[in-house]
Amino acid sequence: METTSRKNILLVTTELRPGGAEKCLARLACGLNKERFRTMVVSIASRPRGSQAKLVEQLEDQKIPIRFLNCDSKWSLWSAIRQLKQIVGEFQADIVQSFLIHANVVAGLALRRLPKIDFYSGIRVADPSRLRHRIEKWATKGGRKMICVSESVKEFAAQKMGFPPDKLIAIPNSIDQPQLTSSLKLSLERIEKPFVVFVGRLEPQKGLHAFFQALSKYNDKLPAFDLVLIGSGSELDSLQSATQSMQRNIHWLGWKDNPLDYLAQSAVKILPSKWEGMPNVLLEAMSLGKPFVAFGVDGVTELCPPGSVQLIQPDNYQKFFESLAQLVTDKEFAKEIGEKNRLHVLENFSTKKMLAKYEAVYLGDPASPV
Repeated sequence: METTSRKNILLVTTELRPGGAEKCLARLACGLNKERFRTMVVSIASRPRGSQAKLVEQLEDQKIPIRFLNCDSKWSLWSAIRQLKQIVGEFQADIVQSFLIHANVVAGLALRRLPKIDFYSGIRVADPSRLRHRIEKWATKGGRKMICVSESVKEFAAQKMGFPPDKLIAIPNSIDQPQLTSSLKLSLERIEKPFVVFVGRLEPQKGLHAFFQALSKYNDKLPAFDLVLIGSGSELDSLQSATQSMQRNIHWLGWKDNPLDYLAQSAVKILPSKWEGMPNVLLEAMSLGKPFVAFGVDGVTELCPPGSVQLIQPDNYQKFFESLAQLVTDKEFAKEIGEKNRLHVLENFSTKKMLAKYEAVYLGDPASPV
């Protein structure tokens, strides 16, 4: 589709600390065709500090302007809406793309009386909360399209959230070439190999309480491995208390600015989530040639090569731990699975493909396979 001038596109996110949705936004902001799009990023929350500002620095290196609304609590909702509406006018935005529910709500309400602006919301996870469904549907009803992170989330949005199917588009995440550092040796001094790693938020969605309850049952039957958990969240204290007496080395490392280092050295990545959208951390593990064991929920099933043994029926912990034990003990099998993962990701989840799909949506190109 021919364009006579660049479109001004505003990418709105809840925050800019590194996460799956935030990494997708950064790749989109940096990768959109600069002859067709002029891009600005808006974060509802304040600027992250220290090593959590990695995505901010990436955007700044690419000369992408960023505005922080400094609205860090639910009581700041109307301030966020007012500020965003002002920025939309100043930037003369043609397109607004939001990510995650808080950004969807703020952007949807800010644009409520601005019908000439193309508004695309982003549905990143199959969250079962009906209250969130009602709020998000109400706030974004004036949007042009909802971009879902997977076909499973697209189906969920239609069947469970009540969005019109003709407004839903699925565009999966992408993964860039992993960037590893040389700082891992010191961190691994007290961790025995092989080790199994979990990377993610320590929240109910990730199913860790149920995982540890099952682990206590099967622990004696499993081979020797350390368990490393990277991340922070509301369940940290309760999870640590629940595992104090467990006869296995468990390492709580907190948030890390480059968990890829740990994924690269691990034997297996685990993800016992209750629900997901399309977990970026599995893409990262696969891009490193690593095997994983995960419950086959939502977009997780769309990440695997056909017939993969890494997907387990949700809540079937016997199979989960049988698969985990096999991958830990059979190194050749694990290497074979990991290499299949790596090739599958390179072929199907490139940033180039993701960018082409987003651009086709924004430019209204009906011939593009989105």
